[in-house]
Amino acid sequence: AVRRRQMEEGVAQCGGGKWADIKKLGFPAIESRSAVDLKDKWRNLLRIAMLPSPPAPKSGDKKREIPASLLNRVRELAARAAKNRPPDGRSNRGRGSRMGHDSP
Repeated sequence: AVRRRQMEEGVAQCGGGKWADIKKLGFPAIESRSAVDLKDKWRNLLRIAMLPSPPAPKSGDKKREIPASLLNRVRELAARAAKNRPPDGRSNRGRGSRMGHDSP
């Protein structure tokens, strides 16, 4: 639960996809996780948050139960990220500047 909260805080501060930057924040619960671990955990949280209705917890499964407040926050952060994404859905990461180049 602490790891999920710290990851949510990291995504709120740095944005989704900035896993190395989130690790640099120094949250104790996630410092031993790799950037790929964080990406996978966030992807799974997004999948659960976007379900039409949250899955019913199995009896004795308190450890895996995700609070509704966290799922709401994940949805909010996902909506914010989608709003900031370019209309074509692609990010600008990995592309050089096109300044000074004539377009055809």
